[in-house]
Amino acid sequence: MLLIPEGEMPPKPYYDINPEAYIFVKKKESISPEEKVRQWAIFELLSTYRININNINIEIPIKVGRKYHYADIIVYRNHLPCIVIECKRQDDDDLNSGIDQAVSYATASEIRASYAVLTNGKEWIVKRRINQGWCLVPDIEYEADKLELVEASSALDVIDKVRAILHWIYRQVPADQAGHFLFALHDIMLCKRFLFKEVNDDLWLGTELFIRPIAGKFWGKDEPYTRQNVDPAYDNFISYFDRFGIVDDQARSAIGLESKITIIKLRLEELVKNTQGMTHVEVSFIRVAFFIAEYLEQSLKFEQYSDIPEGIVNEIVELVRPFWETKLGMRLPDRLDKDAIDAIHAWCPWNPR
Repeated sequence: MLLIPEGEMPPKPYYDINPEAYIFVKKKESISPEEKVRQWAIFELLSTYRININNINIEIPIKVGRKYHYADIIVYRNHLPCIVIECKRQDDDDLNSGIDQAVSYATASEIRASYAVLTNGKEWIVKRRINQGWCLVPDIEYEADKLELVEASSALDVIDKVRAILHWIYRQVPADQAGHFLFALHDIMLCKRFLFKEVNDDLWLGTELFIRPIAGKFWGKDEPYTRQNVDPAYDNFISYFDRFGIVDDQARSAIGLESKITIIKLRLEELVKNTQGMTHVEVSFIRVAFFIAEYLEQSLKFEQYSDIPEGIVNEIVELVRPFWETKLGMRLPDRLDKDAIDAIHAWCPWNPR
């Protein structure tokens, strides 16, 4: 039997939501019993808990074991998952398996939320992560994102740079525009205070230095500018990798330009495969750094630009998402929302320098 802490159920008692007012749901013809409970939960998050709608999302894929599942609701704070909510139909009284399911999602390496919640509209069961375990608590505690005031001129400058990247959201950058895109990406990298404050300094600086040669088309094997940037970048990356114990004697003694780039690429790839304990921003940054290292390696080999895949573009967009949504309060469109994507493309003109 599941023992629930004493006290009344924190949200208001279940009430039906008019399907025309459903949030995040486009097709309202056939509404499942679980969806009715989810909509009630969303409305309670908005009205009772005063959570900003930009910090709520649904149907987030989560890998548990070897399979992917979908979290009914995830609440974010500072762009990181904070609360996972599993919604069941009202006549589902299997509370134990339901809360276990919520905890398994909240524990997943890419989520690592602080709270797991189960609700069937009648019950609102909350568990909180405490040290390495999960404990029943009366309710969630949610502190709204703190607004950090910045100078308007600085913020507008960052917005202008971010718009150049958002122009390519959900599409591939062709080879003839890749250099301009990488130049825009380098501009973004220089906005650490606004965009990457939480990213490790060595990881950030190593990546920024790696971008310089390809952004400026100084990629010749004997090009002094390439070595001037790769050598210090290598030292930064090695310092970062030391935190994870993945630096061997071969890495410490590398001399050649190409061997250094390859070693960095392989170590980043190793981190990409094991991101447990990392923040969402750091994981995205590592993936982008891996792409940059791989792209630099190919540029040295072929001395020409190649297409930048859509997946990489979207990973770069993930880096600017916290600024866009947390600082500006503007949600980036879902990839299925064609009208919203077209609006972003139109509002973010491409003016390559």
